[in-house]
Amino acid sequence: MSHATASDSNTTTTPSSTHHARVLILDDDPWARRMLRSGLEARFPNVEIEEREDPDYSGDHEVFFIDNDFGGDRVATELARNIRTAHPESLIIAFSGTLDHEVLKDLINAGCNGACDKSQPADLVRALSITNAYLENAASQAKQNRRGGLIAAMDSIRHLLHEWNTRLDDQAAKLDENP
Repeated sequence: MSHATASDSNTTTTPSSTHHARVLILDDDPWARRMLRSGLEARFPNVEIEEREDPDYSGDHEVFFIDNDFGGDRVATELARNIRTAHPESLIIAFSGTLDHEVLKDLINAGCNGACDKSQPADLVRALSITNAYLENAASQAKQNRRGGLIAAMDSIRHLLHEWNTRLDDQAAKLDENP
């Protein structure tokens, strides 16, 4: 059963930006980590990928792929909640083979952006599509912020120059009135 959710898209385009994101893969299964890393590296050459075999989400990351089952302990919901609190703007995708309907509901309520069954190859494609949409949005936001910052600075300078010229004109008019 396929569990991919949130912004599912079957597009396979690579983000046109050079957005550099930090990705953290939390999974105790080395084969799953390797498969996910391979998919991410092939599709997103500008991302920095870190892997951990335990549910330690510390550090400064933008994208999190989290497993549900760590040595028999199902921790994805708590993990998603903690990551969402620590990194409110991050992308969180549960990538696990142990996701039932109750866990899926809890994950979404905990702030998870998507959930994929790692035993389903099509779900990896969907997980990468969700990641692509997030990275495209992050690149767009960064571009707008840079442009907005420059335009705002130029507008502020323009406003100051206009104000300064108005004051000079007013002073010149007063001098002409009172020679």
